[in-house]
Amino acid sequence: MTLDDFLRRLPKLELHCHLLGSVRRDTFADLVRQRAAPISEAEIAAFYTRGEKPVGVLRVLRALDAWLLRTADDFHRL
Repeated sequence: MTLDDFLRRLPKLELHCHLLGSVRRDTFADLVRQRAAPISEAEIAAFYTRGEKPVGVLRVLRALDAWLLRTADDFHRL
């Protein structure tokens, strides 16, 4: 079997990411400041600190949904 044949036969998978999970830290912090959302700098830092168990993920994602993403421009920034 040639390399080309092998690569064609190799099972493929789809990689994807969730929009709210891909927000850059600076963008998130800017949105928090603009909206005066009740999210602390410590919570932002904890969300972007990767370890075995992410901290505050649901709270951050809910904040984006409830307080921060209010306009088309907000979504465009993402």
